[in-house]
Amino acid sequence: RAFGARSEQRVIWQIGLFSNLRLFLIVTVCFSLQLAIHHVPMLQTLFQIKSVSLHQCVVWIGVGFIPLAILELRKILLNRAKKFA
Repeated sequence: RAFGARSEQRVIWQIGLFSNLRLFLIVTVCFSLQLAIHHVPMLQTLFQIKSVSLHQCVVWIGVGFIPLAILELRKILLNRAKKFA
């Protein structure tokens, strides 16, 4: 969602995914740490959690994209409405 919140009118592919490199690196590091917590045995013991299957990871990533998709769809619809207004 953070990538979509950078502009109220322009969609993510107009701005560019790497236009804010710091944001991209922070999201990448956070995502990597979340994966590590679920797949590194020492961290699993520390946080008292079990390993996550590939299917669960894919589902969670898909669910995570829902807010971004809604935000971007809203921008597209608003931009189209402005063109026809």
